[in-house]
Amino acid sequence: MLSLGVLTAVGPFSLDTYLPAFPAIASDLQAGPEAVQLSLTACLVGLAFGQLLVGPLGDRIGRRTPLLLGSVGFLFASIGCAFAPSIEIFIGMRFVQGLAGAAGLVMARAVVRDISSGRTATTLYSQLAIVSGLAPVVAPLLGAAGLVFLSWRGVFLGLAVLGAILTVLVATMVPETHHRESRTNGGLSATLGAFGQVLADRAFAGYVVLSGLTAAILFTYIASSSFVFQGIYGATPAQFAAAFAVNGLGIALLGRLNVSLAPRHGPARMLRIGVALQFAGTVLLMMFVLLEVDLGEFKVVGLAAALFLAIAPLGLNLPNTMAICMGQSGGHSGTASALLGVTTFLSGALVTPISGLGHPATAMVLIMGGAAALSIVTVLVLKRRVQLLET
Repeated sequence: MLSLGVLTAVGPFSLDTYLPAFPAIASDLQAGPEAVQLSLTACLVGLAFGQLLVGPLGDRIGRRTPLLLGSVGFLFASIGCAFAPSIEIFIGMRFVQGLAGAAGLVMARAVVRDISSGRTATTLYSQLAIVSGLAPVVAPLLGAAGLVFLSWRGVFLGLAVLGAILTVLVATMVPETHHRESRTNGGLSATLGAFGQVLADRAFAGYVVLSGLTAAILFTYIASSSFVFQGIYGATPAQFAAAFAVNGLGIALLGRLNVSLAPRHGPARMLRIGVALQFAGTVLLMMFVLLEVDLGEFKVVGLAAALFLAIAPLGLNLPNTMAICMGQSGGHSGTASALLGVTTFLSGALVTPISGLGHPATAMVLIMGGAAALSIVTVLVLKRRVQLLET
């Protein structure tokens, strides 16, 4: 389980660890802020489309080979980022880093699907989702801590060390779980057919949409919260870091609760509870921000509390969406995992620039509230029209 957790964390860590280093990168490579931000988009695109390539490949040739290629590629791409002499090469290396990091995200979910089902799978997906939910929150904090002792290039050398550790873990601890008799055959037409077959399942497609809405909430929070806390509510960097950490703890706690409850009550029921809690939390958050509730010197605490109620339910929503989607993937677990992952990162790539339009606090709460409302609608439609997976 340790190796699968590290695999799951690679993508988010490659995305977010270097966020505090943006100004230093711009200065060192003599680039504008928009060029450095493009490196984030390049990594997102790499993560998204890398999953589309790796998922079907894993269904055809097994899990270990794509994992080994991905971990070695991540190692060398991170070194390339660390020693990039120009912003153009840096952006290119970031794309390759995302492309390689996609292997861990896809194959970790596929391996769980290979080795387990039902309640056991739900428990494992819950544990993986704790990692995937916490990693985007924790990564910038680790990056900021690293910059105290290292340059931005040192941060990427740290990611290279992560790639080396990942390579060793895959080589020594991850067995081949997708055996020859279960593998798919064929070329491009077979790959496209696998995507079509998976998406033809209306339940799967609906939960993929729900996964994208959940990702929109998470990425909007990550992209906007610093500006809102510090730029509008006057929080100090330490106060912002504390609130960020508490929200990460909330995701972890509810994720741990889900490990205990989902096997008994079923992932679909737990997902409905999580979506309802998140909607209620975003409504309270919108009221706090849009009505400009004045708590005086406690306004930062009020914002942190409202955001906690909106963000902590990710600990329920992330694992249960994953468990339901992968449970309905049939013999195309790699392909299903790829579709689930690409939806997540494309959703993040879409909402990140939108969240920067207009007033930061207003944009943040409207996007989060809108995604939560659409999640409620999606859950109700799924409950009415298809048979939910209750295991």
